[in-house]
Amino acid sequence: MDTGPPNNCEICNKEFSVFDWNYQCKECLKYCCIECHESLPDTGYLAFNPFSDIEITDYVLCNETVCIKCYKEKVTPIEEKYEKSKSKSDSIAVFSSNYKGDVPYKQNAKRKEITSSFWRDRDDALKELRVTADYLGYNLIYDRKWDKKTESKPSNTGDGTYKYSVWAASATATKHR
Repeated sequence: MDTGPPNNCEICNKEFSVFDWNYQCKECLKYCCIECHESLPDTGYLAFNPFSDIEITDYVLCNETVCIKCYKEKVTPIEEKYEKSKSKSDSIAVFSSNYKGDVPYKQNAKRKEITSSFWRDRDDALKELRVTADYLGYNLIYDRKWDKKTESKPSNTGDGTYKYSVWAASATATKHR
């Protein structure tokens, strides 16, 4: 018989009240108080999902709640690896699909098709592609293609529509020779 959430935080044992709400961890399903929970951030490239190829997929769901124990054990290592990839991403070699020269990749290396989200700036789409490649352990991107679409929103004055382009990038990631 389900009795609902407990009366106390399952991490620190603080009693819940009208003013001290409970939050349920999306990972371990324990109920915790405000001091013992973390909301996942919605910051920059962390909002995209570079982790879809590994078992942990829920941690990039922005504004979800996890307890501090699960955050430290599972989210923090992903964030640290992500930050390293972000700082190293400019060193990833990128070759366009139009490139006619020799692409210096290892012939027998594993390859992975990767795609960015849509961004208003093409450089952001390319940055996401580079971060994803590094995060997944690759150091070269080739056959890079752009996908462009037009979006619109009402103008600030309300007397028209503002149209703008958004860009996504796709490519194959692999290892450099």
